[in-house]
Amino acid sequence: MPGIRTSITRTRYGSSNLAIAPVFLYLIPVATLARVVTLLGREENVTSIITARRTADIVKDDILLDASSRRWLVVQVRREPSSLEARCVEIPAYLIPDEFENQSIEAFWTASASGFSESGLPGMMSLAPPQASFPASAKYLYQTIPANTDFDIWARIVTPDLSAAQAKHALIGARITSNTGVYVGLRNDGDGVLRLDQTGGSAMDEWIASSNSSTSDAFVRLKRVQGAFHTYFKANPVFSGPALQGIEPQSDEDWTELVPAVGAALAAGLASIGAVDVGLFGYENATPDGGSVRWLFVRNWE
Repeated sequence: MPGIRTSITRTRYGSSNLAIAPVFLYLIPVATLARVVTLLGREENVTSIITARRTADIVKDDILLDASSRRWLVVQVRREPSSLEARCVEIPAYLIPDEFENQSIEAFWTASASGFSESGLPGMMSLAPPQASFPASAKYLYQTIPANTDFDIWARIVTPDLSAAQAKHALIGARITSNTGVYVGLRNDGDGVLRLDQTGGSAMDEWIASSNSSTSDAFVRLKRVQGAFHTYFKANPVFSGPALQGIEPQSDEDWTELVPAVGAALAAGLASIGAVDVGLFGYENATPDGGSVRWLFVRNWE
């Protein structure tokens, strides 16, 4: 079984990213996939084996990425006298989820500018939004999703008390180019849940979920399928402790799709199969007043 000499980046929750080189990647043919029983009793198909020096800092549950954005989850590690063997499951190039509970921003995120913080807010990512008129000028925290890759993410967003004078936007979105993208989230001026399609430097279409105006707490979802973007919401969750059980969406039937209105300039919304920057976006239409917007988590919808 020939190995491919390459280099990888190791991502681990609560730690900085680490470049490891050289490593050798062995892809296991589907017909001979091995199975590993994890400590939790789950069986995993081992699709790849990555070997490195014995001293390489790789442990179970690390995520390994190569330069082409392929990524693997480590399900088992074996140390030989002179090498380390990481048995891995290749995972789709989806967004790496985050519960925002480590009091620091994980190394797999990239920030467009300073301002995002988990410090002092366990289980939340906060941002004091900058003044801007469009999402293109927002501060954002992102991961890049490769071209021709579908994704389906969701988040819970909380904005401060409603104020028409301070229109704060808290969004999840896909930034297609420097001045185009698709976003869904909250605006705290009484509009509540909305979708924004920025189509140019100063051009934007928006659609408001009128049945859920004035909400300041909502679940929102952004999905790309073959280049088309779909947006969904579930508004007005009720707090019931840290677990929030019983109020999070459990199935597709729990979501309401926020569809671009027929007759709008872009009735179908924007579309792109290219690489996009996906993550959290925040901005404020008026002079910032020091208040913040918050994301409680971001996850892949499965």
